[in-house]
Amino acid sequence: MVQCLFFNNISIMNDDKLLIRRISDIAALADKYNMPRFSDFLDEAEQAKIKASYADSGGVWFGGYETAGRRMLGFFPEWYEVDVQEFPIAAVKIENKGIKTLTHRDYLGTVMSLGLERKKIGDIAVYEKGAYIFVTEDMADVVSGIEKISNCGVRCNVIPVAECEIAAAEFEMKSIIAASMRLDAVLASLLKLSRKNASELISGGRCAVNHLEVLRSDYILSEGDLLSVRGFGRAVVDSVGSRTRSDRLHITIKKFI
Repeated sequence: MVQCLFFNNISIMNDDKLLIRRISDIAALADKYNMPRFSDFLDEAEQAKIKASYADSGGVWFGGYETAGRRMLGFFPEWYEVDVQEFPIAAVKIENKGIKTLTHRDYLGTVMSLGLERKKIGDIAVYEKGAYIFVTEDMADVVSGIEKISNCGVRCNVIPVAECEIAAAEFEMKSIIAASMRLDAVLASLLKLSRKNASELISGGRCAVNHLEVLRSDYILSEGDLLSVRGFGRAVVDSVGSRTRSDRLHITIKKFI
């Protein structure tokens, strides 16, 4: 029997309640019909809310490749041998036939202009002369019909998800010194800002920790936390080292490029 989902005692917004109810309905359908059932693509914030809301979802996450950001949640019966290749995800490989360099925004803008809902589109993994676009299977023919992006001719083919060659994310290691593990202190040091300006970023809703918005400057970070700041990118708290003579902390940060 598929394990059904239950609310924990946490505070959530109405939109989040609808999201959680929708996921619970999918789990219930998998249980009722004793067959796999899948959500549409969920962004990282939605995934974090689902994980925070349930003690154990009993589901499997997959977005087309191991490190995908946007992923589906699938529910399988206990007797079922789970194979992520059964997720209803299609990969469209786009090859740029021109000399212009196309960006993630170019690809996304073109796909969205087709009238697709964002939940039908997964990651767009850009490589030197093209991109892999992950979509729900029912949208594969629509996306593969694209012939031009930003005035550049392109060639599109639907390929098996397993054949996509996704490059690993690139990052650089940075060593910083912060007064404490408070969010404002770490951001101030990492972004070379004053504590006041770092606090304004946080209170302005531009910061997230592990994909969830944080509005408190005194939020205490831990090793492994993922920081996202709109306009500045993403970084992971890799390790916390010793204290300096002035009682400040040595912190190693993995900054994604």
